[in-house]
Amino acid sequence: MKERSFAAAPLLASALFAAALGALRLMYASPYAASWDAVDFALALDRFDLLAMQPHAPGYPFFVLPAMLLRPLFGGDAVAALAAVGALLYASAVVPMYRLAREALPARPAAGVVMLMQAASYPGLSAALPMSEAAAVGALWWYVYAAFAAFRAPRFAVRLLPAALFGLLMGIRLSYVAFALPLLPLWLRELRASRLRAAAFAAVAAAAQLLWLGALAASEGSAAGFVQLSLEFARGHFADWGGAATAEASAPLGERLIRLVGYNLLWVGLCGGSAWNAAALGALAAFAAFAASRRRGRSAAFRRRASADRAAWGWLAAAFAAYFAWALLAQNVDKPRHILPLVGPLLALGGASAMRAASAAGGRVFRAAGAMLLAAAVAAQLWTGFRLLVTLRTETPAVVALHRYAEERLPEPFALYTWEETRVLQYLGASYPHKRAYTFALVDEERRARPDRRIYVTDKVVQGFAAQGVDPKGRFEPVATFASNAIIEPVYYRITLYEWK
Repeated sequence: MKERSFAAAPLLASALFAAALGALRLMYASPYAASWDAVDFALALDRFDLLAMQPHAPGYPFFVLPAMLLRPLFGGDAVAALAAVGALLYASAVVPMYRLAREALPARPAAGVVMLMQAASYPGLSAALPMSEAAAVGALWWYVYAAFAAFRAPRFAVRLLPAALFGLLMGIRLSYVAFALPLLPLWLRELRASRLRAAAFAAVAAAAQLLWLGALAASEGSAAGFVQLSLEFARGHFADWGGAATAEASAPLGERLIRLVGYNLLWVGLCGGSAWNAAALGALAAFAAFAASRRRGRSAAFRRRASADRAAWGWLAAAFAAYFAWALLAQNVDKPRHILPLVGPLLALGGASAMRAASAAGGRVFRAAGAMLLAAAVAAQLWTGFRLLVTLRTETPAVVALHRYAEERLPEPFALYTWEETRVLQYLGASYPHKRAYTFALVDEERRARPDRRIYVTDKVVQGFAAQGVDPKGRFEPVATFASNAIIEPVYYRITLYEWK
């Protein structure tokens, strides 16, 4: 009995650690819906309507529905309820994280690696925002573990789990579609064994997708209407506003790669924008390399473990590589949140490599040094994450500061032209005239029609006019600048207000 309790202690410690972090993220959750997508989700809790972009297609029903159920617990606060779904699902991922870590490490080092992943500052920040990424990453860990288990499970029912869980994942975040890759070899294995079982596997996978797709089609009135809306959304995403590499205004591929890897993944994703995190993770990586060079060999048990599940690890690695390509080519690289699925696996790889290298090198000194460096990395992530949470809770987003300034300081009559900020201003209930600007000619015509009122525009509008061939010099005079944290709101962290002269 004592041996069982001792064996369960690392998992229990990891679970309590994740629960405490989840509670902290709930306490410091963002009080604002300060971006277009966040407003879409918040409005969806009042009325689910894809045509009105509440939320935008494809709908994310398995993220919105739990938030609707949790909302009464937060006094009707839609933003808090949405953040709670992300915080709870990310904390729940401690179980599959631990089970996967145990495939490579003993219990205590595995718990340390799991704590590093749960403490990660940027995923932790995401788990306190009213967005679907943290919830999707939490669901992704459950799916990954189910897929890993399915590769070696003797029971057919276990092999069906990843097919079912992939439907849950897609109902939270469709852009994680690249992770369908491990389902292919699982289905092919069933096909070689029995056509009937292969058909059952495909039927479960299809039913899991139809569960949320059918609900969305019903919400739009018909399947045809839902398909048309989804296709139009996809066209806009890949050709216009989605930031994909196929968009006309997209940066060259080399610049996208540097931004994605250098800033989004390494600096923000792994380090949370902290030099302390960078130093701690760098020291852990350097130790892993040094200890690996001093290793004295591997045990027979380790050799068996390294080769037993090669197919599972290989297909899962391929899925994460496929997602990296998707993030590079099909996502907006100006938003680091799209790289979130890769942060946990990289932290796990770094922590596990250090612990395994220390064990292979032999001696208490190496094992103690590895444990201390891993603990330092966890501490650095915790400190950085807490500072980000405090900023999230206490700092006024730039777009909210703009709204307050317009209400209190701008002389009436006036009109404010913005870009995506208008969606947030609508959600905030702005009483003053504001409108999204599309073309210089249209705004100029409206300005001339009302010569009695002042016209104000944001810097994004000025940049848009310049892209249309309009020289902004002498036309716009800066009035005020509003700034907030660039990691929390990467696109609209700085907004300059101009008066049109």
